[in-house]
Amino acid sequence: MGECTNLFPGVVAAKAGTHTAAQFLPGGKVPDIGDIRTQPALGRTLRRIARHGREAFYTGEAADEMVSILRGLGGAHSTDDFAAHSSDYVCSRSRRNTMITTWSSVRRTGRAWPR
Repeated sequence: MGECTNLFPGVVAAKAGTHTAAQFLPGGKVPDIGDIRTQPALGRTLRRIARHGREAFYTGEAADEMVSILRGLGGAHSTDDFAAHSSDYVCSRSRRNTMITTWSSVRRTGRAWPR
């Protein structure tokens, strides 16, 4: 085992909410290095998003569940907040100059990717 494994399990468990603990503290403990984890609920959600697009995340069952969990933790989120979300899709572009590479985000338009 690595020397950092389970260094502060009590602190992690105390700060984790029930839903977080269920995902990241299997059996109520910090996993050991090399443990294999699965997340079937996440897999189902990702498959729904792949089939139905962004609406599967921002509206419907996924949004309802996230709002319920967040409100239970004291959040003020609503399903309308999720449904109203919009994003700008960007691609990154780099330029190398001597020994430095700089990166910038370029807004993607309806046309081909910026050159």
